[in-house]
Amino acid sequence: MYGDLFFILGSLSLQLSYSNDIITMNKDQTVRVVPTVLNRSFFCRTESAFPPGLSFDGISCSIFGVPTKKQNSSPVTITAQNFTTAVSSQANLVVFSTAIGDKEWTRQLGVAGSFQTFSQGIHADRFGNVYVGGHTTGALDGQGKANDSGNNDAVLVKFNAEGTKQWTRQFGSSGNNFTLALGVVTASLGNTYLVGRTTGALESETKISNAMTNTDGFLTKYDSLGNRLWTRLFGVSGAFNTEARGVATDSLENAYVVGYTNGSLNGQTKTSSAASFDGFFVKYDSNGNLVYTKQTGVSGSNSTFAIGIAVDLLGNVYITGNTAGSLDGQTKTSDIGKTDAFLAKYDNNGNRLWTRQFGSLGNNSTDVRMVRTDSDNNIYLVGYTEGTLDSQTKISGAGYYDGFLMKFDSDGNRKWTRQVGGNGSTHTYGRGVSIDSAGNVYASGETYGQIGDDAKVSSQNDAYLIKYDKNGSRLWVRQLGTAGAFFTLSIGVIVDPSGNVYSSGSATGSLDGQTKVSSSTFNELFVTKYQ
Repeated sequence: MYGDLFFILGSLSLQLSYSNDIITMNKDQTVRVVPTVLNRSFFCRTESAFPPGLSFDGISCSIFGVPTKKQNSSPVTITAQNFTTAVSSQANLVVFSTAIGDKEWTRQLGVAGSFQTFSQGIHADRFGNVYVGGHTTGALDGQGKANDSGNNDAVLVKFNAEGTKQWTRQFGSSGNNFTLALGVVTASLGNTYLVGRTTGALESETKISNAMTNTDGFLTKYDSLGNRLWTRLFGVSGAFNTEARGVATDSLENAYVVGYTNGSLNGQTKTSSAASFDGFFVKYDSNGNLVYTKQTGVSGSNSTFAIGIAVDLLGNVYITGNTAGSLDGQTKTSDIGKTDAFLAKYDNNGNRLWTRQFGSLGNNSTDVRMVRTDSDNNIYLVGYTEGTLDSQTKISGAGYYDGFLMKFDSDGNRKWTRQVGGNGSTHTYGRGVSIDSAGNVYASGETYGQIGDDAKVSSQNDAYLIKYDKNGSRLWVRQLGTAGAFFTLSIGVIVDPSGNVYSSGSATGSLDGQTKVSSSTFNELFVTKYQ
């Protein structure tokens, strides 16, 4: 029986059993798990590594101590033994966190001197390693700078679950060119995909739009060791700008890139007028071969910006962003010159299934910045609005933005909306969203006010992280910043398979005792881990 130990000592049968095969305990609380022993063993032993803070008593076969770290699964093998016989069995130790949004660590990274370093996205692999994508005007961690000016290079940084930096990668285009990484995702096999825009040629890829004056989108793939596997550049020949803003993968590690262009991408028909933008998404296979391109927009001088992308467990693709017109026959809510948000669903072959457009009546813009799906294929959007969404109460003053979180089912039915902000003349922007295995939802961004019980830290903007349950009830709020006239924003959030929560962004101050190396008004990227 799992968790039971038997052996025969002479004519006696020894049995050692714990109360359950899975032994649960709470972080930071004293525990002693004493087994039931029938007859008597000479001793018990184990060579297993226990969760931090726990020990094993070989005489009583007890597990004891104060666990100091949340742990979803820790298999241990216990062996009962006499002079001639040894019988082993396993138990599974699970340490729950009783904390409410406890901060475990913060890491801050920049370049000494007058250099800017920004985080633009974060993701995690199944081992709890986290990957931060962004850009810098300096040479980060001794990496070589590609361009010869004050322009940006793209960066990708890997941290393990304990916050130890594993490696940094920096790349760009030589000369007076800039390269910005704007989205990142880690696939199930441990490969990481980075997307963004560049004014130059990357990794032997030929520049498509006009040199230096216009931008192409890019997709770069790395393995878990930081080896670059390939890069793909895409754009429109001539004086056109194309920008990649987000990336997602499916179970086969096809990569889906979302963004916008003011040209006709890969032979697609442009819908909007010459100076305006259409949204698009592009599918590549795991080897970087182009599978298809889809472009969407509104006729006339109405731009559509596709910014977020997600793929559900069935392979359906969701893109989201904002539009100044009526997209796919939807009715525009806001006034002319203002934007509505949209969510569009496509099947895996790129056929559009439905579009949903929403906004706030009057002179109010609404924008979505990120989309994610959960294990039930529900869809979550995060963004910001100048008005009121779905009968929510606007918190900030007129002309200021509130953040929002919105849930849809897989058929496009809106389930609930939550609006969040600081009172008075304060902006609040929703930037990132992630969902844990229990269906809890985490939303991040920045605010110039105070959202929850945590006091506002800076005199400028603080980063925030909010946890909701699956029904949209708020569980807690955490606000992060540096005292004084410092800026802190969270650009993204991700939950790892163990339920740990990581928020990443940029800060002009020193966070949580970290040492800032760049000049006083310059940004550095940060990662904070919460339990």
